[in-house]
Amino acid sequence: MALALQEQGIGIQDWRRWIARLPAFSQISDSDVNNVIAHLLEQTILFSDGARLSFGDQGEALYGRRHFLELVSVFTSPPLFKVLHGRKELGTVHQIAFLRHRPDQPTILSLGGRSWAVTSLEWPKRIAYVVPADEKGKSQWLSTQFGLSFKVCRGIHDLLTEDTVSDRWSSRAQERISSLRSEHSFLDLTADAVLVVPGANEIRWFTFAGNILNLAIADTLRQHGYTDVRVSDFWICIKDTTDYQPLFEKIAGFNAEAVRAAFRVPEEYLKQLKFSECLPQPFAAEIVKDRLLEPARLEALLRKCCKFVVMPNSSSPQTDQE
Repeated sequence: MALALQEQGIGIQDWRRWIARLPAFSQISDSDVNNVIAHLLEQTILFSDGARLSFGDQGEALYGRRHFLELVSVFTSPPLFKVLHGRKELGTVHQIAFLRHRPDQPTILSLGGRSWAVTSLEWPKRIAYVVPADEKGKSQWLSTQFGLSFKVCRGIHDLLTEDTVSDRWSSRAQERISSLRSEHSFLDLTADAVLVVPGANEIRWFTFAGNILNLAIADTLRQHGYTDVRVSDFWICIKDTTDYQPLFEKIAGFNAEAVRAAFRVPEEYLKQLKFSECLPQPFAAEIVKDRLLEPARLEALLRKCCKFVVMPNSSSPQTDQE
């Protein structure tokens, strides 16, 4: 299976123009194309005789014979992990839940009405092993589930900060939403709430931006000396500090490009990209960032007004507007 680069007077520039007509290739620069081709040749996925490119030894092993089915397939299975407690299957979760799996900060999943801590992952088999988590007292609704979109999270924020009641809600739903609104009375419709909690020695920024954008900002904060930063779909928690003024002065200096550059994509995650072996790792990381990060929403989040709520030990919350 050979791809002719030069045949009957047809040169490489003609080949480039052919593939540039496809949307996926029209956005790739010539330098990126050269880097990918060089990587394919180095890995022997492709072979060049100086005029033509064809499958190399590794290319034949990966995509030859029946393996070509993966090459031409359009619809693939969703990237789901099976979650096991011992031999008992608890359910499945999207692989994005493990984008930031660290031994010092294990991923916590909510399945079957309780929390589970991830102990190990088998990426090739897509299996996550878990044990019951010790964390207690968290609202089941505000669990550490991953993967909610920015739009859904902001919709949840709007619902909590409004006082409207739909006639389509059941009595039980009305009671639950009323309870949640009461629990989150510190939220503001036009500003992001930031809870400063001296008793827990932490600052919790309620972004309601989704797990991925929160992870990206958390990575940037780590580069600025805040080593213990935790996230969910709804908040970023900075531990071991209550000094919020210098923290948010630093955040005010962030921009979407700096946050994108700081965002870490684990090697295990990159390997799960379809045809990841065909891409240089830095190139694959940029593809993941393009898929996961939204610059316009990052900028909006970084520029959003914040309302600071200092939680004293034994009185009502005090607010500080910025």
